[in-house]
Amino acid sequence: MRFLFIGDIFNNYKLLKPTLYEDFDAVFLVGGMSLSNTIPGSKKECYDTLKWFDSIPVEHKYYMAGGYDIGLFYKMDLSAFNTITRVSDGLIDVKGVSVYMCEHTITYAYPTRTKTSIARNSWYNIPDNLDILVTANAPKGILDEVHGYNNEVTHYGATRLFQAVRRKKPKYHVFAGICDSNHDTIIIRNHGKRQLSDFRTKFVNCTASKITQSGYNLINRGVVINLKNEKTK
Repeated sequence: MRFLFIGDIFNNYKLLKPTLYEDFDAVFLVGGMSLSNTIPGSKKECYDTLKWFDSIPVEHKYYMAGGYDIGLFYKMDLSAFNTITRVSDGLIDVKGVSVYMCEHTITYAYPTRTKTSIARNSWYNIPDNLDILVTANAPKGILDEVHGYNNEVTHYGATRLFQAVRRKKPKYHVFAGICDSNHDTIIIRNHGKRQLSDFRTKFVNCTASKITQSGYNLINRGVVINLKNEKTK
C-alpha cells in the first residue's frame, strides 16, 4: 500500500505531470494551492490546482485547505471534479487505513487561521489507534523551522498539536505549510521524515517548495509512505 502526500505546490502544478502519481493507491493534497492575497485570485489558483488534482489517474484522492488557501472558504463551483474529496476535519478509511484529516490552523500569519479553541478541540478528538494524522498546522519543534528576525531560526508549529500527537500516538503525522528555505547563509530543510527517539510517531513534512530570493520553487513531487505489511498496534 503506497500513499503519496504533497503540500505547498503554490500554483506550480504545471510542473507536475498527473501520470507521476498513477502508481499510488491514494494521493493526498495537504493544502498550499494558492499564494494570492485576494479572494478572486486565490479562488482561481485553488480551482486550477484542483482541476490538475482531479486529472491524476488514481481512484482515491483527498485534499484539504492550507494556511493561504482562502479561496476554498468562499463559494466555488467544483461540480466538475468527480474524483476528489475535501476532508476538512474528520476520519476516513482508505483501503483499510485510518486517516484523520484536520485543516484547522492557528498560525497567526495564515489568513485561513481558525479560533484556537476550534483547532484545539479538533486535535483533542484525534482518534486512538490511528494510522495517519494529516494536519495543515505543523507540530511545535518538528520540521517547522523558519527565519525570524536578525536571521534567527524559530519554530512555527503548535505546542498543543505536538502534545496531542504525543498523547494519541498515530503511526504517522503528516503536515505541510512550512517550506524549505535559503536565506543569505542560512539553509533550512523541513521537507522529509523524522522520528524522535522517545516517540512512536513518524513525522512527515510533505512540503514541495523551497523559499528563495526569487520566490517559491518546486523541489519535489511529495513524500511517499509505504504501508505494506504495516498495521497500527
